[in-house]
Amino acid sequence: MRECSTSLIGLPPQLIRGVIMKSLEDCYNEIDLIIGHFCATCFSYALAVKDFERIQKEGMQILATQGQKLTLQQFDQISFSFGQGPPSTPGAYFYYTTTHGGFKERIKKDGIDIKILANNSLVLIYHIWEDKYREIIAREYGVQKNQIVHDTFGELRNIRRSIVHNKSRALKECENNTNLKKFDEGGQILFSEQEAYYSFKAIKDALDELKSNLALCPADS
Repeated sequence: MRECSTSLIGLPPQLIRGVIMKSLEDCYNEIDLIIGHFCATCFSYALAVKDFERIQKEGMQILATQGQKLTLQQFDQISFSFGQGPPSTPGAYFYYTTTHGGFKERIKKDGIDIKILANNSLVLIYHIWEDKYREIIAREYGVQKNQIVHDTFGELRNIRRSIVHNKSRALKECENNTNLKKFDEGGQILFSEQEAYYSFKAIKDALDELKSNLALCPADS
């Protein structure tokens, strides 16, 4: 019999199993919030591109009535800023400046914004697992944290290390990925929208497998 954490000592095996399953379910739900945010952002960006192009066309029509006829390509070169206060007023502050075309390029399908969001989502998912639920589940199961393992989370760990500590350049370990996207050593860590979805599914599948593997109560082992 493994040594259970103090909070579970003496509890019936069925209750211990229920506590562990609840922790895995909480982990699943917290990760699902991150995945939902990614999905909602991708959907919103697709709508934003269409709306932005509509606004551009309306702007071109207004300029045309004033004798300024611009092509869409020319309009794309006009500055576009995010900031506080009307641009022409004293004290106005710009957080970020690009061009109309540059903004569309950022938010288009598989543009850089989606790829950055995919990386950030995977990093956050790993931290939710590693820094919170893996420790909780290990205590409940009565083992050391490093005994709660799954290949997918091992691969996610190497991807996270590559993003955070190696300037988003793949570490050699990423060449061995089988459940998540494989990267050559030194290659840039970037995920398309579809690749991110595949990664999310692999992570959820890993949690489901852990749930099945941990379904045996510690007291029964």
